[in-house]
Amino acid sequence: MKTIGFFVSPEFQMLDLAGPAAAFEAANRELGGPAYRVTVLAADAGAVTNSLGMTMTAASVDQAVLDTLVQSAMTLCEADFAFIFQRRGDLFHLAASHGFSGEFIEYQKQNPIPLGRGSLTGRTALECKVVHIPDVLEDPEYTWTKSIELARFRGDAWCPAFA
Repeated sequence: MKTIGFFVSPEFQMLDLAGPAAAFEAANRELGGPAYRVTVLAADAGAVTNSLGMTMTAASVDQAVLDTLVQSAMTLCEADFAFIFQRRGDLFHLAASHGFSGEFIEYQKQNPIPLGRGSLTGRTALECKVVHIPDVLEDPEYTWTKSIELARFRGDAWCPAFA
């Protein structure tokens, strides 16, 4: 049996989970037995409430899962580096990364990124859509320059994993 994990965050949209979960349930019926086990995953195990006010129990995502996810995303996108941040309140904490220097990783761990337009992470979370900044040094709102100095890149694009 294969386990299919759906990553959710607080107040996730129920339709984002209901459709894919129903597809795996239908596949189990067609195959005549349990070929797939669907589970809900979150940054922290426990109750997660969706946009309709319904509460579900979620299993915790361990570090190995996050590391595999970030490495797979990097390979799929043919990127030189990738990272995943987890939101806690109005701060984004580095959860997993691949391809960055130790100095960059240490800086990110010690300096969570605030929600706001001063960073690509904060801006993406505010807009809830893909955000591209061709050159952060030319962007008057961008203030997260130490991170760019350590990572040695100027242009970047981000896509939100959770809305």
